[in-house]
Amino acid sequence: GIMNTTVNYTYQYLAKRFAVLSQFLYDDHIKSRLMKDAKSFRDNAKALNNRYPYDRAHTFNQEIRRLGVDSQNLGYLDKF
Repeated sequence: GIMNTTVNYTYQYLAKRFAVLSQFLYDDHIKSRLMKDAKSFRDNAKALNNRYPYDRAHTFNQEIRRLGVDSQNLGYLDKF
Protein backbone atom coordinates (compact mmCIF):
# COMPACT_ATOMS: atom_id res chain seq x y z
CA GLY A 1 0.00 0.00 0.00
CA ILE A 2 1.17 3.41 0.99
CA MET A 3 4.32 2.13 2.68
CA ASN A 4 5.50 0.39 -0.50
CA THR A 5 4.88 3.55 -2.51
CA THR A 6 6.76 5.70 0.00
CA VAL A 7 9.74 3.36 0.14
CA ASN A 8 9.86 3.07 -3.66
CA TYR A 9 9.66 6.85 -4.14
CA THR A 10 12.38 7.43 -1.54
CA TYR A 11 14.60 4.80 -3.11
CA GLN A 12 14.19 6.31 -6.60
CA TYR A 13 14.90 9.81 -5.28
CA LEU A 14 18.03 8.74 -3.42
CA ALA A 15 19.29 6.70 -6.38
CA LYS A 16 19.05 9.79 -8.61
CA ARG A 17 20.76 12.01 -6.04
CA PHE A 18 23.61 9.52 -5.55
CA ALA A 19 24.09 9.32 -9.31
CA VAL A 20 24.41 13.11 -9.46
CA LEU A 21 26.81 13.09 -6.52
CA SER A 22 28.91 10.42 -8.20
CA GLN A 23 29.07 12.47 -11.42
CA PHE A 24 30.05 15.53 -9.42
CA LEU A 25 32.84 13.75 -7.54
CA TYR A 26 34.33 12.24 -10.70
CA ASP A 27 34.51 15.59 -12.48
CA ASP A 28 38.14 16.54 -13.10
CA HIS A 29 37.90 19.97 -11.45
CA ILE A 30 36.35 18.60 -8.28
CA LYS A 31 38.43 15.44 -8.16
CA SER A 32 41.73 17.33 -8.40
CA ARG A 33 40.77 19.70 -5.60
CA LEU A 34 39.59 16.81 -3.42
CA MET A 35 42.81 14.93 -4.05
CA LYS A 36 44.84 18.01 -3.12
CA ASP A 37 42.89 18.36 0.14
CA ALA A 38 43.18 14.63 0.89
CA LYS A 39 46.95 14.77 0.48
CA SER A 40 47.16 17.81 2.71
CA PHE A 41 45.03 16.09 5.34
CA ARG A 42 47.10 12.89 5.21
CA ASP A 43 50.30 14.89 5.62
CA ASN A 44 48.94 16.83 8.62
CA ALA A 45 46.57 14.31 10.23
CA LYS A 46 48.44 14.04 13.52
CA ALA A 47 48.75 17.80 13.92
CA LEU A 48 45.02 18.16 13.21
CA ASN A 49 44.01 15.35 15.61
CA ASN A 50 42.45 13.57 12.63
CA ARG A 51 39.89 16.35 12.21
CA TYR A 52 39.35 18.15 8.95
CA PRO A 53 39.67 21.90 9.60
CA TYR A 54 36.69 24.15 8.93
CA ASP A 55 38.79 26.81 7.23
CA ARG A 56 40.03 24.22 4.72
CA ALA A 57 36.43 23.19 3.91
CA HIS A 58 35.43 26.83 3.55
CA THR A 59 38.35 27.45 1.17
CA PHE A 60 37.33 24.41 -0.88
CA ASN A 61 33.79 25.77 -1.26
CA GLN A 62 35.11 29.16 -2.31
CA GLU A 63 37.38 27.57 -4.94
CA ILE A 64 34.44 25.64 -6.40
CA ARG A 65 32.37 28.83 -6.58
CA ARG A 66 35.22 30.53 -8.45
CA LEU A 67 34.99 28.02 -11.28
CA GLY A 68 32.64 30.46 -12.91
CA VAL A 69 29.38 30.78 -14.73
CA ASP A 70 28.58 29.42 -18.17
CA SER A 71 26.62 31.08 -21.00
CA GLN A 72 23.30 30.04 -19.43
CA ASN A 73 24.18 31.81 -16.16
CA LEU A 74 24.53 28.48 -14.36
CA GLY A 75 27.27 28.18 -11.80
CA TYR A 76 29.49 25.15 -11.81
CA LEU A 77 27.61 23.55 -8.92
CA ASP A 78 24.25 24.27 -10.60
CA LYS A 79 25.16 21.94 -13.45
CA PHE A 80 24.88 19.06 -11.01
